[in-house]
Amino acid sequence: MANTKISALPAATTPLAGTEVLPIVQSGATVKVAASNIFRLTTTGTSGAATWTGGTLNVPQYGSGSGTVTTISVVSANGLAGTVANATTTPAITLSTSISGVLKGDGTSISAAQSNVDYLTPPNGTAIQKANNFGALQNAVAGTDYQAPITLTTTGTSGAATFVSNTLNIPQYSAGSGGVTKAQAIAYSMFW
Repeated sequence: MANTKISALPAATTPLAGTEVLPIVQSGATVKVAASNIFRLTTTGTSGAATWTGGTLNVPQYGSGSGTVTTISVVSANGLAGTVANATTTPAITLSTSISGVLKGDGTSISAAQSNVDYLTPPNGTAIQKANNFGALQNAVAGTDYQAPITLTTTGTSGAATFVSNTLNIPQYSAGSGGVTKAQAIAYSMFW
C-alpha cells in the first residue's frame, strides 16, 4: 500500500482506540506516532473558553445547567408593579402600574405623559372644537366656523321663505280653494 493514495484507502473503524500508528512529518523527517499522542485533552476549570496550548486541548467542565426555581416575585420598577399568587407552586403574576393618568412609553419604561407636551389638552367648556394652524384644539366660533343657531318666524301669508341674519321666515300660507277635502282624500284612498 506504499503507493496508494489516501483517498483510495479503506475507512478506519471508529472511534479510534488510540493505539493506531499514523505517519507525520517532524523536523523534516517522516516518523510514526500513536493516535493517542497527537494531542492531549484536559478538562481543567469550570468556566471560560476552550484553549489549545502546546498540543493540549483544554475544555473546562461547564456546569450541567440544572436547577430548581423555588419561588417567584415581581420587583416594582420602570413604572410597573405586580403581585404573585401561588409563588411557590403554580405562579399567577398580576401586573399593575404605579402611575396615574395618561401613560407614555419609551421602549424601556412607562411614565406619566405631560399635557401639551405628549398630548393636546382640550379647551375647557362645552364649545365645538376646531384645530388651529398648529394642530392644537381651540373653541370654534358660531357664525364663523359653523352655522350659528337660527330663529324661526312665520311672518306674512304669501311669498317665498327667507333667511336673513340667522332668521328663517316661512309665511303662513292659507289653505286656498280648489284643494282636496279630507272626505275626498279618504274616498280616494279606499279605491286605490
